Amino acid sequence: MSTDTAPAPSQRRRFASIYLVLLTVIALAATAVAGASLLTGPRVSSVLADPAAATTSPGSRVIFTANQPLAAVSPRHVEIEPDVPFTVDTAGRDVGIRFGAPLADGTRYEVTITEVTGISGGPTSTFSTTLQTPPAEAYLLERTPEQDRIYRTTLDGAEQTTVFEHPRIEDFRTSPRGLLVALRTEQGDSELVVVRPDGHVAEVRLPAVGRLARLQLSDSGDRFAYTWTDPSVEGIPLRDSMVFLGAISAPEAKPQQLELGASDPRIDDFRFVQGTTSLLLITRGRDLLLADPALDGEPVPLGKATVIDDVSRTEPKAYVRTDDGPEFVDLRDGSRSPAPGDRGALGQPFAAEEVTGRGTLLTYLSFNDSGTLAGQRVVLHTDAGGSHVIAEVPTTDAVMQVCAAPSGRWVGLVVAPDIAANTLDDAILAMPERVETRLISLETQKTEVVPGFAISWCRAPAI
Repeated sequence: MSTDTAPAPSQRRRFASIYLVLLTVIALAATAVAGASLLTGPRVSSVLADPAAATTSPGSRVIFTANQPLAAVSPRHVEIEPDVPFTVDTAGRDVGIRFGAPLADGTRYEVTITEVTGISGGPTSTFSTTLQTPPAEAYLLERTPEQDRIYRTTLDGAEQTTVFEHPRIEDFRTSPRGLLVALRTEQGDSELVVVRPDGHVAEVRLPAVGRLARLQLSDSGDRFAYTWTDPSVEGIPLRDSMVFLGAISAPEAKPQQLELGASDPRIDDFRFVQGTTSLLLITRGRDLLLADPALDGEPVPLGKATVIDDVSRTEPKAYVRTDDGPEFVDLRDGSRSPAPGDRGALGQPFAAEEVTGRGTLLTYLSFNDSGTLAGQRVVLHTDAGGSHVIAEVPTTDAVMQVCAAPSGRWVGLVVAPDIAANTLDDAILAMPERVETRLISLETQKTEVVPGFAISWCRAPAI
């Protein structure tokens, strides 16, 4: 016999009354919270930012997330101190501030948004946050007869930490995902590896057995590219200096060959175009091409050039060398203009490099009447029209490369001392056996000297 008994009618009524009271309390509480939110305006729930990454390339973001959907934020309500170009977008509960230029290293930034309102209106609020960017560091490659190493250094050269060693390191690029390192085997062939931040080394799949050169990394820090040459068969390689692409996030994937249609596939120089999927290339015949591997069709011809010195981090512009000296190329329409500067007093301009927020670096060579080298200068031409010499290099030394830091505050000047007695090493990317990098502060003009080359600011190998 069951001993269960049904609740009495009075008990059911009491339970229903309690339940209705609870629902009423919950509803009133929710209404009170919503009302308080409307009375006080939106509040910041979280802020997402990566100050370290923001110093290496444009396009980094600060994202404010609020406790309610927001009305669109106008750029006039955004203030960043110190000043930096930006764009703003609003989506749901998020407001994103995208920086149009890399942030300065070792700097405190204040980001403030005023008059923030909910999508339903009501009182306004102010959102603010502070970004403290880390002091600048750099990675360099130092080759020795016994062992090559990639090391990290502070810009005063006081702290140097080896992060990777190998008998033969050809070149490397830095990425938030790790170091992308080109190696040479005992047989003289190329290998490519990713050295993860935790020290794990992953091998990257290559097209075959052969040699890669001109290793480069896109501004996303994931896509990379290089030129590839197969071993020679009867003196002629099947593939000669053809561009292949891959991704650090998928090292095991088959590399993608860049298709150039009817154009010469042999590439002497190339660069990623920042903020796009395109590449700027110079063929063996000195044709300057703009190609997008994500699209079908022929590349866009942009005239002639011998070397690509730089591609702007902030606008669709390239710095190329021609028979008449360095020129700027507008990548939208191919129009050209000469690089700035006095070509008589300083010498013959040789190479150009953008300095974010400051102007253009030009390397000048001067010659005496007999045609021998008489002087080497690196000059900053400012956006305001001024210019000043930041380095003079004796003619006994060779300027190998000049690279500006993404923040625009530092310049790395790669020099081979006493070049007449400084023989080349046996690498595929051959360099003088003794190479040093001079780290120049554009704010204090102080210079520090550290061993090695391929400083992580350089986006392409030395020519």
